[in-house]
Amino acid sequence: MLGTGYKTVLKPALVAHVEENKRSCLSNLENLNDLQKQLHGNVKVLEEERNNISSLQAKNDEVSPSFQALNYIL
Repeated sequence: MLGTGYKTVLKPALVAHVEENKRSCLSNLENLNDLQKQLHGNVKVLEEERNNISSLQAKNDEVSPSFQALNYIL
């Protein structure tokens, strides 16, 4: 059996530690949610940039033979 020190010293310290852990976990969860939103935004931007690059590459592929023919003539 635990002595009186448990109720007066250890238990309050443990309860305070549990509460601090809860606050820390909630803060970390909020940070995780913010980072996930940022990640989704970054993924969207990356997909848009990939599409833009693909479009530019297609235009380049379309124009390149004409440019090469013009270079050959000159």
